[in-house]
Amino acid sequence: MKPLSSVISQLLDPGGGDPSHRPYLKSQDAQIWRVWNRVVGDQIAHRAQPDHLKGSILYVEVKALDWLHPLQEIGPQLLEKLNEAISHKVSRIVFFQRAPGDRGPKAGSQRQRDRLKTEAASPKWHERIPLNPEENQEMDRELSRITDPELRELIKHIRVKAAKLEKLRSGS
Repeated sequence: MKPLSSVISQLLDPGGGDPSHRPYLKSQDAQIWRVWNRVVGDQIAHRAQPDHLKGSILYVEVKALDWLHPLQEIGPQLLEKLNEAISHKVSRIVFFQRAPGDRGPKAGSQRQRDRLKTEAASPKWHERIPLNPEENQEMDRELSRITDPELRELIKHIRVKAAKLEKLRSGS
């Protein structure tokens, strides 16, 4: 079994620092995610994270409603600090909070809504790959030393996906 640190590193940066191995993420977009926590500081980073970039507008999801207004107030300062840390410029930061159960922006056309329904109905790749009981028991044993249940579940979720991805890649 792989060390946890290598699993997390691979999930967070599957290209090992090489942007050509991350075709789903434009290099200029990736810059924002790499510097966000450092630019805004831990207190804000725990409550607000970049969601997506549309053109030059950065959309940032705020986890707690009581932080929405204060972040909007200091938005211009955060924008300035962010633009100093990246090579391209963001023109605006839009802070938002998702409604409970909302997984993303609403699709506009009927065709988009139909496509989203079809995608939601079909199982994701990781749902189609089973882990055997021994693999699950081994993971539970390794993670049992983590006392924080929320952290343990998060790490288990990541480890399960990594194990399933490894099975998918190896064809077993």
